[in-house]
Amino acid sequence: MKKVVAIVIVLLLAGTAAAYGYRHWFAPERDTPAGRLRVYGNIEQRDAALAFPQPERIATVLVEEGDQVEAGQLLATQRTEQLGIRIATAEARVRAQQALVDELGHGARPEEIARARALHAAAEVRATNAERVLERVRATAESGASSAQELDDTEAAVEVARADAEATRQALQLVLAGAREEERRRAAAELDALQAQVALLRQ
Repeated sequence: MKKVVAIVIVLLLAGTAAAYGYRHWFAPERDTPAGRLRVYGNIEQRDAALAFPQPERIATVLVEEGDQVEAGQLLATQRTEQLGIRIATAEARVRAQQALVDELGHGARPEEIARARALHAAAEVRATNAERVLERVRATAESGASSAQELDDTEAAVEVARADAEATRQALQLVLAGAREEERRRAAAELDALQAQVALLRQ
């Protein structure tokens, strides 16, 4: 009889413990708001190492350890002196490249065109004069008054004068034509790259 009573008591205690455990661990809490889940466990602390995109000295720290922060909140600032110098340098390069793009787009200045014309005209005069000298030397060479060496030297001088005249003519054509389309596109692309670098530094 005592064994039966003991077994009944043990079963009652086990059932009570099971019911309490189920209610405590598995059954939803009545005081838990709808749409939320209550769980039990341990929360491990994690350290987050914050870093700036660029290494520089810290200027200000706006929060303290343990403060609650929001997404996007400013936590600290860096000094910007070196960054300012880099931005100023990049902007100067942009201005220089912009001047080059403008120059290639506008073509040669009137002074440059006038100088190229004058150089070509002078070369043409020298070539014409050399040809006249050659005619006289040929005439005197036939009569024996000029040597064969003098004739060869004069003919060589004419060739040099003609080559110089042709070179100045081509130089004049280049000045009149202005920059090639490939040069203008390359200069414009370099300008875009420099502007993008400034935008990146500002960001």
